[in-house]
Amino acid sequence: MSPPPRIVHFPFMHKKFVDQKIRSLALFLNPGLISDDQSFKPEHLALDPEMSKMFLEQSMQFGRQFRKPSDMAILGVLKEDFYSGSTQSIQHELSTYGSHEETGNEKQIFLQAQQFLLLEYALEERIIELQDIDENLRSTWSDFDKALGLDGDEEKFLNLDRETSLLKLNTNNWPALLWAYTVFLPENGMLLINHDLVMPELEEWGVENYKERPETYLSDFPTDWTLYSALLKPEKFKSGGLVLKRDVKMLLAASDK
Repeated sequence: MSPPPRIVHFPFMHKKFVDQKIRSLALFLNPGLISDDQSFKPEHLALDPEMSKMFLEQSMQFGRQFRKPSDMAILGVLKEDFYSGSTQSIQHELSTYGSHEETGNEKQIFLQAQQFLLLEYALEERIIELQDIDENLRSTWSDFDKALGLDGDEEKFLNLDRETSLLKLNTNNWPALLWAYTVFLPENGMLLINHDLVMPELEEWGVENYKERPETYLSDFPTDWTLYSALLKPEKFKSGGLVLKRDVKMLLAASDK
């Protein structure tokens, strides 16, 4: 008997970006920074937690010359000399990494995929921090207005432009992220997707969706949602020079509201 599917959320690695109704239905990918039993930690990660943190520290220093963190993430995957200018100790650790028996090319793929996942994970954490700041600012302004007891003409004060730090996570690079996920996804792995950008673009690629009985894959699936399955084949994948080595099985969760 084949093992049950390993279902992993995509494209987010933090629960805050996923609807509460489906958060518990799948695991969140752990790119190697944390150690817990509640996440999906892939096999064949090239960097241990300490090296992962060192990589991010160097990457953030390197990335300050770019306008957008997503540009830095793409460079981390596609540019071979990404480590030029970083410390010799990190270069040595990466060049001598040999805890697995894969060929050099496969080891490089594992390393590149984990680099990309680490950068995306760090970006998600930064957006969460900024959103928390925004929520605190909104609460502070609300308390301030109440304390002033604004009424009548004074209510115009409420229309003042109060800039906050709120940012949204830019997921336009999700195809490259999908490549990185797939590098580590086990044979019985499936991706659980609920995202307004990913699902329509998959349809544009010619990926067909099929309505599923939720109990086939997921227990406690919300009754006011619909579950679909889809299969993305390598020849339909479109993301620059990145290449999928296998089919990607997907579950697409859509709210009926």
